Amino acid sequence: MLALGAAMLALPLAWCALRLVAVFLPMPMPIDGTVVVVALATALVTVLGFGLIPALQASRQDPSAALGTSVAAAGGTRRQSRGRRVLVAAQVALSLGLLATGFQLTSALESRATPPGTDPGHLLLASFNLAQLRMSSTESEAFYASLVERVSRLPGVRAVGLSSRNPSTW
Repeated sequence: MLALGAAMLALPLAWCALRLVAVFLPMPMPIDGTVVVVALATALVTVLGFGLIPALQASRQDPSAALGTSVAAAGGTRRQSRGRRVLVAAQVALSLGLLATGFQLTSALESRATPPGTDPGHLLLASFNLAQLRMSSTESEAFYASLVERVSRLPGVRAVGLSSRNPSTW
């Protein structure tokens, strides 16, 4: 019941968080039926894996052995001890995965919040495909040299550069 309640509380929180993230990352991130089903299934698997299995193991233990000073009272059988170690390792792995995911999200948000250094309103990007004009390599090099020289003489131009890739996709 606790996991179901937590999942029901997490869905509205996730919706609010996505609205906040959408301010910084303008990309569609809807919460649809698939997301709700996966969230509830994850809650169910979590309950079964981390709650029900240890409870079943504890219920199998002999009460008189639990009150005594036997090996079973201290740590249980080897099989029970191994099961607990596997569950703890899985919890640690899931926690590290969540931390890494959170770090990636915050890094992406921080990089979007940092000003790019150049006002995008002062940039002019142009794309040329000289292969369609069937220019030789020397003709295309002369074209680009002439282009850089002529554009650099325009009023208000501070710098001119050429790139074989579109800088807006970096």
